[in-house]
Amino acid sequence: MATYYDIFGQKVQYLSSDPANLTEGQVWYNSTSNTAKVQGFSTGSWSTGGSVPTATNFIGSFGSQTAALAFNGEIPGAGGNQTQQSLSYDGTSWTATNPTGPLSTSGQGARGAGTLGSGIASSYQGGGGTPAAYTDVKEWDGTSWTAGTSHNNRQSNAMMASAGSQTSTAIFGGTSESDPSPRVNTEEWDGATWTNGGNLNTGRGASGGSGTLTSSICVGSDSSPFALVEEYDGTSWAAATAYPSAPDASSRCTGATQDATLAWHRGTAATYNGTSWTAVGTLSTPRISAGAAGSFTEGLCIAGGPPNTAAVEEFIAGPITQTITTS
Repeated sequence: MATYYDIFGQKVQYLSSDPANLTEGQVWYNSTSNTAKVQGFSTGSWSTGGSVPTATNFIGSFGSQTAALAFNGEIPGAGGNQTQQSLSYDGTSWTATNPTGPLSTSGQGARGAGTLGSGIASSYQGGGGTPAAYTDVKEWDGTSWTAGTSHNNRQSNAMMASAGSQTSTAIFGGTSESDPSPRVNTEEWDGATWTNGGNLNTGRGASGGSGTLTSSICVGSDSSPFALVEEYDGTSWAAATAYPSAPDASSRCTGATQDATLAWHRGTAATYNGTSWTAVGTLSTPRISAGAAGSFTEGLCIAGGPPNTAAVEEFIAGPITQTITTS
């Protein structure tokens, strides 16, 4: 985890007034009020966002709280109907990108990374569990989806470092149609090829994944131990502090790096600073297998289930300037 010195240098700023554009963890001395101060964040709260057009479980997503893309998933229907939907979000409402940019593969359980203007989607579970769909990769250019390079391992419901980019991300975990045991595989994407990375210490599927290629986090599992968390540095995975409740399946998370993560499971939600988890309220609509976008201070929980829901919730953690005292 980055230290104060890494971010701001070795000297505490000596200022006549509080600075603008503060960053969490920033420390300064206000010579006018004769006080030392630090910038933190409130625990935050959840509020209702714009619902997706159709209740959807196992939906994929990437982007920010006010510029997100959601895609694929399972919509209501006998036996579950796989869908090719592709939806963009402006912070208020969702707009279908079809037919200008439909996904060419229907499926559920896909994961994504990138921004509304440039993203990547991987690891669909196709209709009827179609094996070929497990390695399917699509790239998004802000207007349309195109076929990408398939990854090496058939991993259904694998996680992706969602704050990664279209040209730099990781995919990890999942299950295989030939072997139902959870996978430990990690694959790294450089924009041209997939290469094998370090294995997870404990295989798992349907977890939450976020961060970047060199700072990823994998949260929870769909099999015991349910609350397990691991961190990836681009080479190897290491055990981290477990999620504060015991998820039973399909956690989701979002965040720029492994030490700035927002995660949720059913009704619980918590933020992670690289060392410990802090509870940040509950979601109005408990769900698993939701889409995730945004940051650990501005998160977006998209649809999910069961039962399938169209509900979208937004998380906001506000800044707090605190005075440093000796008490």
